[in-house]
Amino acid sequence: MKAVAGVFTSGPSARNVARRLHDAGLPEHDVALLSSEEDNDDNRAAGGKVAEFISEGLPEDELFFYEDALRHGGNVIIALAPDERMAVSLRSLMEQHGAEAIDAVRDKWWTGLRGFEKDHYTAAGGDFVRDELFYRLGFQAALHARTRGKEYDQVLSEMAQDIEDLKKKYPESELEGPFRRGYERGRAYAESCRQKRGW
Repeated sequence: MKAVAGVFTSGPSARNVARRLHDAGLPEHDVALLSSEEDNDDNRAAGGKVAEFISEGLPEDELFFYEDALRHGGNVIIALAPDERMAVSLRSLMEQHGAEAIDAVRDKWWTGLRGFEKDHYTAAGGDFVRDELFYRLGFQAALHARTRGKEYDQVLSEMAQDIEDLKKKYPESELEGPFRRGYERGRAYAESCRQKRGW
């Protein structure tokens, strides 16, 4: 099984795609439609399926961005495809009917935060233009399902390989400081989202 997800700004579009997925042969329990428009038992039950979909290949580092889309009035469809061929077909169907790709969702989210984070980082004496990539990666690492809510020192061993890979890719850059500062800001951001929205 392979999890496929799409973010929709329109509730009717999302419902239409969910119907099309069922028409394409997916059983009801393999499709979750999460909507910010409703707060009912069906929506909560669908939300409870997300962990199952993560175990079927939905990347854990994408979870926050689906939650964020819901917080801001969006709709999310997550479907389980029986194989890679069907996953490609489902992804195409979602995109044809208005689904935003996760990379676009992630970039839109960062664009909304970037100015504020730049001001904060610069006020503390940092060079945001030089350090933004590593700062942003640290910020996003704090939103990951496995690390969310944890202190930086608690997850450092889990992220050690990722940091080493970055060092190899950017050997001339000092990245640990910006990454850590980003992680700490991301952790505070995730907590503020949780308190404001109850997520």
